[in-house]
Amino acid sequence: DTSGRITFANRSAFSTFGYHPESLARGVFFVDLVIPEERGRVRKDIERAIGGEDLLGYEYMMLRADGVAFPGLVHTGYVQGDHGPIGVRGIVVDITEQKRAAAGLRRALDEKEVLLKEVHHRVKNNLQIISSLLNLQADALNDPRDRALFKESESRVRSMALIHERLYKSDDFARVEFREYVDALVSSLFISYQRPEITSEVDIWDCQLPLDTAIPCGLIINEL
Repeated sequence: DTSGRITFANRSAFSTFGYHPESLARGVFFVDLVIPEERGRVRKDIERAIGGEDLLGYEYMMLRADGVAFPGLVHTGYVQGDHGPIGVRGIVVDITEQKRAAAGLRRALDEKEVLLKEVHHRVKNNLQIISSLLNLQADALNDPRDRALFKESESRVRSMALIHERLYKSDDFARVEFREYVDALVSSLFISYQRPEITSEVDIWDCQLPLDTAIPCGLIINEL
């Protein structure tokens, strides 16, 4: 009713909350069904509902008669009388299992993200090792053409390593912020080839590319 006192409940509600039909005669208020920490919010929501507002999908920590709490999803609508609202009707859904399933999915997702992060980290490290080995070999060569070939291979490997480094530092393990990647790649190439007479101008909009697109594009930029 307009005071928040429960005047009717079905058998499922009595079973869920652990009350008996005679409990209603003694007086059970909706705020009694919510943990103390949330009762202030519930009182305000009841006032809104009695004022004629439908409240759909509001979540509270509900409280059983034995003191055990559980998450509940509440849908309410006001009851209209001849001279305005005379009460509120509502449905409470126990979402304990949904919450438990969501938590399990969240844990599985977190574990997957950690695994993907580690994969990108290891791939990046392995590619950097290969790049360093190629650089060492290039320094040991006397023929300028042979040295240039090793330098080209080194820069190709480094362009791929740079993508995995970006993914390792990103919150999205499937897509690369391509503008940032190109800026870093071009800077790396200029440092590697040391050609002060050549300048670069990067004109690219902000976009994200999936890994299988970013790597070929990075290699194309490297070749250019």
